[in-house]
Amino acid sequence: NKCIGSIINAHSGAEVNSVCFSNDGSYLLSSGTDSIVRLWDWSSGRMVHAFQGAHHSKIRVPSVFSYDGNFVMTADDNTYNVVVWDIRTGELVKKLTGHNKPIRHIVVSPSEPVFLTCSDD
Repeated sequence: NKCIGSIINAHSGAEVNSVCFSNDGSYLLSSGTDSIVRLWDWSSGRMVHAFQGAHHSKIRVPSVFSYDGNFVMTADDNTYNVVVWDIRTGELVKKLTGHNKPIRHIVVSPSEPVFLTCSDD
């Protein structure tokens, strides 16, 4: 039980809401109340992308990798959309609608292009 690494001041003092590793362990994804989802190269600690376009300040919002690692998804706590970015380009790809209240969880299948969301609605 020891710390194997850290990224100091990852969200410039803002509260960090979620952290997860990519399936191969080479990247770390973090999101915070600064409304930025950050992709980090784990071995170097270097930030690869800062994804913007989803609001995170009211609730703890999950951010996750797609099953194939090609996309990043998070929930927007203002619009209740799932926001999707391309991991290679950093571009916002899509905003998926369907909820009327805050999204609390996003779960991704490890083997196929399927994900589930849970919300307060």
